[in-house]
Amino acid sequence: GRVGLVVAAVAASAIGGMSVASAATYSVLSTVTAGTDPYAAAVDPTTNTVYVTNPSGNNVTVIDGATNTVITTVPVGANPEEVAVDPSSQIVYVSNANDNTVSVIDEATNTVTATVPVGDSPFGIAVNPTTNTVYVANANDATVSVIDGATNTVKATVSVGASPGGIAVNSTTNTLYAANTSDGTVSVIDGTTNAVTTTISVPGAPAAVAVNPATNTVYVNNYAGAGTVVVINGATNTVTTAIPANGSVWGLAMPCLQASAPTCICPAYDTRRHRLLCSEPPHYPISLRKP
Repeated sequence: GRVGLVVAAVAASAIGGMSVASAATYSVLSTVTAGTDPYAAAVDPTTNTVYVTNPSGNNVTVIDGATNTVITTVPVGANPEEVAVDPSSQIVYVSNANDNTVSVIDEATNTVTATVPVGDSPFGIAVNPTTNTVYVANANDATVSVIDGATNTVKATVSVGASPGGIAVNSTTNTLYAANTSDGTVSVIDGTTNAVTTTISVPGAPAAVAVNPATNTVYVNNYAGAGTVVVINGATNTVTTAIPANGSVWGLAMPCLQASAPTCICPAYDTRRHRLLCSEPPHYPISLRKP
């Protein structure tokens, strides 16, 4: 398995105040051999370290972003899917879909320090560093587990829509967004009360979500059919527009909102070094075509 590090020269055009790579050029910086069947990636921009889940290997590959070399491999739970990093505490969280747990990894030692039981088939995972709270979307029981990052215990379970997949947090407003694939909705959760405040209908099959805290704008994919990226006003919780894509949109990172690579999963973006990180075959291949 491999993970490609892709750099995008972001164009001047913007959607919702966020520059997008609509006229960008792309070049592969490096291709790093990871574990078996690499799927998702997350980056700690402070330490310049990349974490890649390998579902078939039940482990996480740790990559030095400065040298693009593998530092170590960390065993985790069964079928690790998504990964999220808290740069403040330098803790990594991994959702293990087949044993219904979240592995907690200490960046300093690259060891699992805790395993947290959550709901059925955890998938999407996100961290709010401001509140030290972790959110996990449990696809098979239509819930979101809320984990206290200080104690590594579940402090609330929130019922959402059918088959929640992607999840994202606006740390500025302390608001969580869960993309519910099977019923075409996005659940909006208040991070203070851990209650759903509204449910937004979106077209198609939403599976991933990204947030721009600076503009309070939410972006949700539709991987069905031709594919679109739906734009939501976070202040009013209303859909403002849908951006046409070149094909099915499987994942979202802020610089690839127009899905310039139709089959590319863009699970991570290094904000300091302006690099996209995408998993290569056998999952979703990197495509370097312009939109």
